[in-house]
Amino acid sequence: MDNTQPIIRYRCDLCGNITRFDVTETMTIKSFYHYGIDGQLNKEDAETLNRIIESVSCRWCNSPSNVKEVKADEVGTGDDTSPKTAVS
Repeated sequence: MDNTQPIIRYRCDLCGNITRFDVTETMTIKSFYHYGIDGQLNKEDAETLNRIIESVSCRWCNSPSNVKEVKADEVGTGDDTSPKTAVS
């Protein structure tokens, strides 16, 4: 995949997850196929032509509606590695 696009991260506003998501995406990739004499395929020079994110859901709480895109520099570096629980 080319690295010219900004890095997008995800955050679940329901449980606070910033590390685990199920992402369904469709990609169109142009590659150079190089077959060796032995018939083995090597794919080289892969270039992503199109990428569509179909859906994103939180792996911890399974919420698709509370997942938001955030820029990589907006993700906190605090203790966000465990799910948050609501205090009632």
